[in-house]
Amino acid sequence: MAENRIQIQSINNEKVKYLQSLKDKKTRNQEKKFLVEGFHLVEEAAKTPDLQMIVTTDESYISSIPFASQVEILIVTPVIIEKLSTTVHPQQILGVVKMPDDGQKQLEKLLQTPEVKLILLDEINDPGNLGTIIRTTSAFGYDGIIMSSNTVDLYNEKVIRATQGTLFKIPMVKMNLQEAIAILKKHQVKCYGTCLQQAKSLQEIQIDKKIAICFGNEARGISQPILEAMDERVKIEMKNHVESLNVAIASAIIMYEWMNKA
Repeated sequence: MAENRIQIQSINNEKVKYLQSLKDKKTRNQEKKFLVEGFHLVEEAAKTPDLQMIVTTDESYISSIPFASQVEILIVTPVIIEKLSTTVHPQQILGVVKMPDDGQKQLEKLLQTPEVKLILLDEINDPGNLGTIIRTTSAFGYDGIIMSSNTVDLYNEKVIRATQGTLFKIPMVKMNLQEAIAILKKHQVKCYGTCLQQAKSLQEIQIDKKIAICFGNEARGISQPILEAMDERVKIEMKNHVESLNVAIASAIIMYEWMNKA
């Protein structure tokens, strides 16, 4: 067995206990590491410098994973995989990934180009919505996401699954949104807030080369202080007296509409 490969059969092994602890949000944040489950997510994580460990029941499972030889490999039993997994029928492979920088330095990096399209998220609570928005943001070629500090945990297993690996393809920033908006405006980024009142339709607005679009909480929308900081308000025109859409669907419509517009 290669030097970076360790066999573990006991569910009480200290490494297994440590991995189990990463399922807890507080521990994740302390350790700055999180778990991903399944072949696809491990393969996507392996394309980044942040994959640190692969846990699997069979060495043959890692033959197609890039750079697997450069990380620690744990060969474990199916019982251990079941203990670490959050799914009913787990695939026999997991990864341990280091959390990338998600603070102001990351935001400053995003603002170094003459054109930028960003997404702002104000207290998104549903993990599925956040994961879907991340996937959509990546699919439509936007440059990054800035989340408020009270947005749902980015490394919640439901968020990770909903991203389908796009979590590793787009920069994520988590910080006080008012502070982030102040930085955006210093860099001449125009901020658009989604809102039903005193808002223009998508087609009415001629967007700039540097923009940020804000989407709000599922129940309350964008909070008043954040809405007041927006340069313009935008809405999706709807029929049949429907007032609003699910935030993930609304974000997809607006991102697609503005994908190539500038």
